[in-house]
Amino acid sequence: MRTLAERLIGKHLKGIDASEPGHGVGALFTDGSAFTVYSSVAVLISSLANVSRVEVVNVSERQVELHLSSHGCITISTDWDKHDMVEAYVFEDEDGTLIVENGT
Repeated sequence: MRTLAERLIGKHLKGIDASEPGHGVGALFTDGSAFTVYSSVAVLISSLANVSRVEVVNVSERQVELHLSSHGCITISTDWDKHDMVEAYVFEDEDGTLIVENGT
């Protein structure tokens, strides 16, 4: 079975969903798949001038980094004032496969 990081590599970013404050942040991909980080989180986005493909994924218990083909980066990390670690990383692939990890 492919890991979360392996499934994210090669995905083309469509957008970021932070529609429910305090309940996580999601990355939406052009193929219909989605990746969500649950808990109180902070997001840092740099250089998203062009639609980008995920090239490198670093996952830990405190944050996930998606390094993009446009030299951009999305970092989603826990709000350290509220939590010691991310509650859960959830990936739903376009075929309905669901992967849940906690970064450890």
